Amino acid sequence: MPETFDLTILPIYQRGGEILPDMPGLHVAHPPRGAARRRSSESLILHLSMVGNAPLSLKASQQILKKLSDVFYQTQGATTSALREVSETLNQYLHDRNLRGASQGMRGIGLLTQCVLRSEKLIIAQSGGSHIFIISPDQVKEMHDTDLSGPGLGAGRVPKVRYYQKNIDRNDLVLITPQPPSPWSETTLRNLYRMNMKSIYHRLVHRAEDDLNVLLLVPQEGAGKMKVLRPVFEEEQEGEVLSDELPQETGGPQQLASEDEHPIPQKAGERVPDSIDQERKSEPISRAESSQTMDSEQVAMEQPALSEGREKSPAGWVARVADLPLWSILGAMAKSVGNALQVVWNSALTLIGRMLPDEKYLDFPSWVLGLIAVMIPVMVITFGSVIYIRRGRNRLYHETYQEAKSLVQMAEKTQDPEEHYQTLTAALETIEQARGYRETEEVEDLLSQVRSELDTLNQIMRLEFEPLFSHGLGADVTISEIVVTAWNDLYMLNEEDGTVIWAQSNPDGYEIKDEF
Repeated sequence: MPETFDLTILPIYQRGGEILPDMPGLHVAHPPRGAARRRSSESLILHLSMVGNAPLSLKASQQILKKLSDVFYQTQGATTSALREVSETLNQYLHDRNLRGASQGMRGIGLLTQCVLRSEKLIIAQSGGSHIFIISPDQVKEMHDTDLSGPGLGAGRVPKVRYYQKNIDRNDLVLITPQPPSPWSETTLRNLYRMNMKSIYHRLVHRAEDDLNVLLLVPQEGAGKMKVLRPVFEEEQEGEVLSDELPQETGGPQQLASEDEHPIPQKAGERVPDSIDQERKSEPISRAESSQTMDSEQVAMEQPALSEGREKSPAGWVARVADLPLWSILGAMAKSVGNALQVVWNSALTLIGRMLPDEKYLDFPSWVLGLIAVMIPVMVITFGSVIYIRRGRNRLYHETYQEAKSLVQMAEKTQDPEEHYQTLTAALETIEQARGYRETEEVEDLLSQVRSELDTLNQIMRLEFEPLFSHGLGADVTISEIVVTAWNDLYMLNEEDGTVIWAQSNPDGYEIKDEF
C-alpha cells in the first residue's frame, strides 16, 4: 500500500528588506465536494508570480487563483490534463489583459508553478522560468529550463507547460522561487533536510538582501493534508520569529475571494471584465495616475469615467467610440501605407521612363492605374499573410511537439497503470495537434511509439489494408458471398443478378476473368 504524506508549506516573502506575513500568489486547496472523480484524492498548490510592469493586486491575485483551483477540480481525466487546463485558462486571461494594456506599454507575464499531492506522489507543472529545487540526502536537483517551460503565461496564445513527477520521501524538500537569491549555493541547500523549520527559515533568509519569493514544501507522514506556516511579528521584539504553533489549514495567503469580485473565465476565449477596487469606484482617475498604476485588472489605457447620462445616451457612446485611440492609429497606418505606395509608384514610373524610348507609352488609361492601385496592396497583404501564417504554424508545431515529448517522458516514469494510460492518451492528442501544424519525421516517429504502446494496453492488433482491385468491381455489383480456393482464387457471388465473378490469383494480385 503506498505511503501517504502531509505537506507543511513555509512561504517566505520579502520586499524592500522586510519580511511580510502573507505571500500574494499562493493558494492551497483540498478537494471540494463535487470534485471530478480523479481529483477527489488530489491536493493542489498554486504559486503565481508576475514579472513586468503590470502586476496583479493582492485582491485580484486571490480571486484568480481561487477560480483556477475550481478549474482544476472540475476537469475530468488525467492529472496532466487538469494542469494543462489551468495553464491555458490563466494564459488566455493574461494574454487578453496584455492586449488591452499594449497601447500604454503595460505588460505582465505570469510564472505559474502547480503542485499536486496524491499519496506519496508529487506532480509538478511549470510554466515560465521559475526555479524548482528538489533537495534529497544525496543530491540537490534544480529544475529550470525555459525551452521546455516557456517564457511564462500571457506572452503568447499557446502556453508551454513542463511536467515533472516524483515519489517524495520524508527526507525530501522542495523549494520553489521565481529567482533564487545570490547567497544561495549548493552548499547552502544541501543540508537543509537535517534542520528543523526555524533553522531552515533562517538559513534561507540569511544575507539575502534582494527581494524574496520562496515557497518551501516539507513532506511528513500523514493523510494527504497540507498546512501553511507563517512568520509571526512581535511588537516588543525587532525582526521576526517563526511560529511552530501556527499551522493553518488553507488559510493566510490563500483566503478565498469575496463574492462581489468578477470571475475569471472558465473557458478559453471568454473576455474577463476588469476588477476595480471598491474603495476607489467613486473617485475620478486622472490620465497621469491611470498611466502609472494598474489596480487589480484595470489596465492603464482607459479614458476618465463618463457621466451616467452620457454613458446611457447614443451620443455618449458615439463620442466614446470616436475618442478611442484606435482611429488615430489606423489613420497613421493608412497614411504610412499610402506614402509608401506613392514612393514605389513614382520610382517605378521613373525606372520605366528611362527604359522606354518615349514617355508617351506610360500614359495609361485611368482604369489601368486604378487596377494597379488595387492589385499592389492586395499582393503585398497576401504575401505578408502567407509568411506570417507559415511562421506561426512552425512555432505552434514546435511548442506542441515539445509538450507531447514531455507527456511521453512523464508517462514512462509513472507507476500507476491508470495514470500511465491517461498520460499516454493526452500525449497522443497533443501529437495529433502537432501533426495538424506540420507533418515531420520526428512527430511521425513519436506518434508510432505512443500508438504502439496504447495498442498493447488496449490489446489491439493493427493489420495492413490493401485493396484487391484498384478500380473496384463496379457500382452494380454487391458481393454477398466469397469462396476461396486452395490456390487462392476468389469466386464472388453478385447478389444483384446472381452471377459469379472469378478473380484469378497471380504474383501481382488478382485479375478479373471477364470470360468466366
